[in-house]
Amino acid sequence: AEDAPPPVTAILRAGVQRDTIALLLALADKRVQSRRVESVMQNGASLDALEVDLTTAGKLLMFFDPATGLLTRQRYGGGTIEDPVTDESFTDYRRVEGLQVAHQMLVKRQGQFPIRRTVRTFEMNVPIDASFFAKPAKSGVQ
Repeated sequence: AEDAPPPVTAILRAGVQRDTIALLLALADKRVQSRRVESVMQNGASLDALEVDLTTAGKLLMFFDPATGLLTRQRYGGGTIEDPVTDESFTDYRRVEGLQVAHQMLVKRQGQFPIRRTVRTFEMNVPIDASFFAKPAKSGVQ
């Protein structure tokens, strides 16, 4: 098997850096640089905004509901074909084992159809069989 080409690994690395839970934890631990920027209006409500500087992924804007502190949107991308502007929104938060979890997500990527994700169930710390992590056997196809 070959490694993915550098442009593909860069996209994957940026996606990992933007993982919401890991990013919020990194912000809390001050492992990433961020700064408060001007609030924005959305549907008649003012949202607190934070600009995050991610080494590989570039700048990311995060928008929070000031009344709840919940993440409502994040926006990233440079507006080019290789790096389209992407806007992700998070709604329908529900309490799951003491945590607020968004059950509706909408991803709008410049020049593409929107993608809606719905979380039907959410469980934490469930046992996973070790065989799930076993490396697949090599196939005879080259």
